[in-house]
Order: sequence, then structure tokens, then C-alpha cells
Amino acid sequence: MSAHLGSRGVSKLVFSHDRIRQAAYEMSSSVSTTAIHYNIAGRYLGRYSLALQQEHILEFIEHLNASRTFFIDQGKSEELAKYNLWAAQRALQSKVYELAMTHYNMALELL
Repeated sequence: MSAHLGSRGVSKLVFSHDRIRQAAYEMSSSVSTTAIHYNIAGRYLGRYSLALQQEHILEFIEHLNASRTFFIDQGKSEELAKYNLWAAQRALQSKVYELAMTHYNMALELL
């Protein structure tokens, strides 16, 4: 997703995937941003097998982290920690060390 900024802030959102756009637009405007991110992350998780989730985790980890309160409220903080560990490992493989540290730290916070 990218945002095009106008003089008053975000004027247009552009989504990279049709299903993500669909998930965002299906959400009511009264729904919190956290719920929107949770819904988008759920679409990614439902789209990929476990192996592909690990491979593509960097595509949607920010949506998972933006919905952290939902994971915590549902007692699933360890699950979110696992996703952050996967993201850290993928970032490390790609030699993006700062991003890897960010996700390792997030995983530790959640445990």
C-alpha cells in the first residue's frame, strides 16, 4: 500500500493487491485501524500455506504488528512473537540487519 500526499495529508491510498484493497474497503469507516490491519493480515495468512507464510512474512508482518493488541487480547502473543521471529530470520537472510533487530526485539517483547 502506498499513500499519495496532498496539501492536507493523505488524499489517495493505493493498494498493491486487489484482495487487500477489498479487505480494507469492506471494513466500515467506524472500524479501528487496528481491526483493518488485523483483517488484512488474516487475508495474507489465509492465502498462504505455512511454508509460504514463512517465505512471504515480510509482505505482511507490519499488518500483524499493527494489530498487536488483538493478538494480546486473545492470548495469542506467542503466535505474534513467532511471526516476528520468522520476519527477523528473513530479514537476516536478506542482510537487512536493522529490520532483523526490530523484529527480534518485537518477538522478545511479546514473550
